Amino acid sequence: QRHRIRRIRHLLRLAQQGNKLAATVNSLLDRKDEVVSAILLGNNVVNIFSASLTTAVLTALFGAAGIVYATVVIGVLVVIFGEVMPKTWALLRADRVALVLAPSIAVTVAMLGPVARGVSGISRFFLGAMGVRVDQMPDATEHADLLRGAIDLHGHGQEDAAAPGGEAELVSV
Repeated sequence: QRHRIRRIRHLLRLAQQGNKLAATVNSLLDRKDEVVSAILLGNNVVNIFSASLTTAVLTALFGAAGIVYATVVIGVLVVIFGEVMPKTWALLRADRVALVLAPSIAVTVAMLGPVARGVSGISRFFLGAMGVRVDQMPDATEHADLLRGAIDLHGHGQEDAAAPGGEAELVSV
């Protein structure tokens, strides 16, 4: 939780200092639903295309056995390079990965935005039909995190007479 707050504060500071990549990351964070839909849509298109192409080539070379070879090759490549490695990198270096990938994700969202919004809308419709709340209101924890970040940025380097030594605490009511 604290790491997440620090990460948000860090990206906000970078954006305020004129870092365009940080501003892009913050812009993408404001559109999480669309970003996730666009990334998943693009990822699935690439995975399906690579599986189809590999299957066609290996079937031409090895006959029916090429289907098995293609499944194994693409399965291993997708799991390692498309799933585990990128997620591990993101967990280890979240800020850096966000800054590095922000431009390509922004392009992906721009290209797939309309379709991604449609997919997201369909998903929200079915979630709503299953009784899941699908409003875009952030939860109380996210509100508290954002408020803490804003207070920290606004009062950076200042002491508050009402709460000396940074003893103020944000509580839910």
